[in-house]
Amino acid sequence: MAEKRTLVFLTLWIGLQVYLFTDAYLFTLYSPNVSQIRETFSHSLHTARSAAVVLNVDSALVLFPICRNLITFLRSTPINHIVPFDDHLLFHKLIGGSVAFFAVVHSMAHYFNFLILVYETKNELMQHAASWTTFAGSTGHLMNLCLFLLFTSALVKIRRLKFEIFWYSHHLGILYYILLILHGLGCFLKTDAGKCLNPTSYKYVSAGLGMYILERLLRFYRAWEPVQMVKVIEHPSNVIELQFNKKGFSMCAGQYVFLCCDSISRLQWHPFTLTSAPEEDFISVHIRASGDWTSELAGKFGMSFAKKATKGKGRLAQIELETMGGDHPKLDLRDLPSLKMDGPYGTCSGDVFSYEIAILVGGGIGATPFASILKSMWYHLVQKRDSNLKLQYIYFYWVCRDIQAFEWFQDLLQSMEEQDPEQHHLRINIYLTGKLSKEEQHCMHVSIDNQQDPITKLSSGTHFGRPNFVAIFNQLKQNYLINDGQKKAGVFLCGPKPLAHHIKMACKEVSDETFKLCFHKENF
Repeated sequence: MAEKRTLVFLTLWIGLQVYLFTDAYLFTLYSPNVSQIRETFSHSLHTARSAAVVLNVDSALVLFPICRNLITFLRSTPINHIVPFDDHLLFHKLIGGSVAFFAVVHSMAHYFNFLILVYETKNELMQHAASWTTFAGSTGHLMNLCLFLLFTSALVKIRRLKFEIFWYSHHLGILYYILLILHGLGCFLKTDAGKCLNPTSYKYVSAGLGMYILERLLRFYRAWEPVQMVKVIEHPSNVIELQFNKKGFSMCAGQYVFLCCDSISRLQWHPFTLTSAPEEDFISVHIRASGDWTSELAGKFGMSFAKKATKGKGRLAQIELETMGGDHPKLDLRDLPSLKMDGPYGTCSGDVFSYEIAILVGGGIGATPFASILKSMWYHLVQKRDSNLKLQYIYFYWVCRDIQAFEWFQDLLQSMEEQDPEQHHLRINIYLTGKLSKEEQHCMHVSIDNQQDPITKLSSGTHFGRPNFVAIFNQLKQNYLINDGQKKAGVFLCGPKPLAHHIKMACKEVSDETFKLCFHKENF
């Protein structure tokens, strides 16, 4: 269903592009006010003007998918069942690509116009004067430079390896919109009466810009005051947990926030999923030190992650630090780096409570969005806080490459198992895809008769290799069809694209009229 909604909106958007281009083309083709320049430039004029209209509209539309406050609000309304908000970043990328494409079309059409000027006037200098020294020409070239830097820095490889380049270069968007509004004031094209063609860019982009400016002002207001940190915990696998005072903070399970550390950079805001439940008296995030910013943040808390696995055990020893105690120098909370928080914002994980059956799949640190959901389910079902809760069954699948990756989430899963020993509501499935060391293999043999799994210390056993989700979904289908007939289950993933593709194909293969699997993927 979500995929169909996405296709519908893509079709509507493409249809809008075609309509705008065709309408503008026909207008300049038959308009009586521009007969002279139409006679001079012919189809290159129509193409330039038509591409400009589409570019202006897309420049406005590209901002709406990144208005996170607006999207979070709309997710709580019936519109959430119509608009595919899960794909908001996909639409942002597609519309951004369309802006770059029509900018090239618009520029090439005008370059052809400049060549016509050279042919008509027999003066090659006029081409250079028109394309570089005029106000319209200079602003146009600067806009193309901004778009080139925006587009190339947003490529996946650059964004992942050098996030700072992506982050800072995207602020060129401010310059781009200023130039876009000013570009039409250059009066490069005139009507038959000698008047400038009315600039229209500001009319097109005003709605999108206005909404985005309000969005940024709201973010700035909420993130003005630093949040109060109450606890720091160091976990294995280079993961730190930060806990903050919840005073004045309202959240839902599955949401995320942006964090900024002024001592690292005042401009960089990074998204992290909330791992605390709404019912808890604090808010928390788990951060893996895997990049430049996250590693530097961990260093600000005095953490080097130099601990090695304890001999004789197949796991790392967890260090809990209150006010930076433990093996680290004693520090006062006032000496810790100041953090600012913006959010929370909603994701597809918030829809998990609209299903009776939920299948949660996490890849590595991708299990963090589900920590809040599992905790919230425990409060609702085990403590009987909400007897009308629709969600009754959760199947949790965690796919990791090495043993250490399970450690930071282990305590939560153990407490969940203790509260639901018969697995009436929660079933945990751990998959280990990497090879075990000789020491880890020895630990497994030593603990072979233990009721707990020697790797995860859970009563649920660890599976080795990659999960076969087609077989898993088919088994679930048989279980629930026998009992209740027609069913619909939500499949929620936070993990890499290859895993997403595999699960999405499995959902399509298993789904039919009696059992439907609705696929959702986290996007930040």
